[in-house]
Amino acid sequence: MCLLALSALVGVPQALAHTSSAGAPAYTTPPPVITLLSPADGSSFYTTGKNNPTFRWQVTYNGPVTANPTIELQWSDDPAFHEVHSIDFVNCYSDKPACFTERQPQGSFWYTEADTCLYTPPGPNCPRPKGAPLVLYWRVGVRFWAEPVQSNPEVYSPVYKLYGKAKPDTDPPHVSVIAGTGRRGHRASFYFHISDDSHVVPAAAGLYYHSQTVFSASQRFTDAFSSKLYYMWFHIPSGVPVGEYKACVVARDPVGHRATDCAPFRVR
Repeated sequence: MCLLALSALVGVPQALAHTSSAGAPAYTTPPPVITLLSPADGSSFYTTGKNNPTFRWQVTYNGPVTANPTIELQWSDDPAFHEVHSIDFVNCYSDKPACFTERQPQGSFWYTEADTCLYTPPGPNCPRPKGAPLVLYWRVGVRFWAEPVQSNPEVYSPVYKLYGKAKPDTDPPHVSVIAGTGRRGHRASFYFHISDDSHVVPAAAGLYYHSQTVFSASQRFTDAFSSKLYYMWFHIPSGVPVGEYKACVVARDPVGHRATDCAPFRVR
């Protein structure tokens, strides 16, 4: 019922137009009709931040366009869009007023920003129980630059629903340790890359000389991306032998997959 009402609202521009005291429409630009094309209402996507859906829509104007429009793609976990929502927009010009009709968002920001249940504390209208799947709503709006809102109020498309699903984690984390050097009796460090689809990786690091552990530590990384370089520092005791050691990192993802990598570390 809600979608039908919205469709009727967008499909009959006269119902949106304010009128002046003389009875003529106050719009200086005819309001557009916005049609959502894909993803279909009720579609699903995996909340991995990868292979996100491509959002497509059509903007049709009912006459000459005399003002510059801004087209907004909006997401929210509130079907009425009263809560904080995520927006992507493009400012168009009157000679190409439908310049923004497609977007494939990258990463996870577009849906995490719209998910008020992730806020601390959760939003006052957080609509789902803890642990329940994410439900998002998306729509497209058009407004005009430098035009009084009273003359040209923003026009919206119908609202479509989108379900976010957690993808089963079948891949282990990735670890790559970089070879290094250090001096006895001094502070040293070794560097490594660590990543996982979840971006949350508990890891244990150590420096080993044959079967002897010279140093060990553990840390939980909550922003584990392959583009980042991490390090752990430690003190090399002055009494250990010089020679080649091994620097190792063991990582586990939230579901228990494990990955290990080691690299030479020379102590001078």
